[in-house]
Amino acid sequence: MKTQNPTEENRRKIISYIRRYIQKHRLQENDPVPSENTIADLYGVSRNVVRSSFAVLTAQGILYSEKGRGFFVARRPRPIVFEHDNSLGFSEILNKGHRTYKSRVIDIRLGRSSSRESSFLGIEEGSPVYRLEHVRSLGGTDFAFCLSVIPQKIAPDFDSHLDGFFSVNKIMMDCYGYSHPICRKVELSASLPTMQEISILGIQENMPLLSQESVFNIEGIGNDEFFVVRARGDMFRFSMTFK
Repeated sequence: MKTQNPTEENRRKIISYIRRYIQKHRLQENDPVPSENTIADLYGVSRNVVRSSFAVLTAQGILYSEKGRGFFVARRPRPIVFEHDNSLGFSEILNKGHRTYKSRVIDIRLGRSSSRESSFLGIEEGSPVYRLEHVRSLGGTDFAFCLSVIPQKIAPDFDSHLDGFFSVNKIMMDCYGYSHPICRKVELSASLPTMQEISILGIQENMPLLSQESVFNIEGIGNDEFFVVRARGDMFRFSMTFK
């Protein structure tokens, strides 16, 4: 049985302690938390261990620091309300709210479609597909990990069109001259994050993620994208209106 690294175990304890401290004492935005020296004495660890623990909490948007003054409770982000519209893609729906979010590509690779991907896309199992992993961020905080699976036959050389990446829909229209893709299928679920998502989004393993799986279709062409977005449960709320 693999034993936990003592430094990592202390780091996890400190992170948990600060989270509980904020809740127990009902701290509000800009309230101070115990100092690095206080925490180091409490747990009998070096300030480097405490400093790295606070760095995690800062990356998660729980704390912020002021040089020479210490660490304080950060402003909690307002939930991103995602109002589903099947005529628009994920990025376009976000942009309707004039949010200054950013996108960055994590990985792009060409492979063979799995049975599940093939079922969603309506293609033969093992067909060549691009798998694009990308992240959305808002206000410097990564809030969603995304996976796009695109059939190669619909978008040859897709990986050569990623400079200044905004969305798959934009590439389909601007680079291939297709009509605007339409969302034909949506499935929603909630689950805990994978190790990759914990690392990329800077979240705890008990942070629930809201998952949306969608299939986009180009009229006269076929299904062009199987899209999976996994968004932080503390920053993301899904809304759908039926008319």
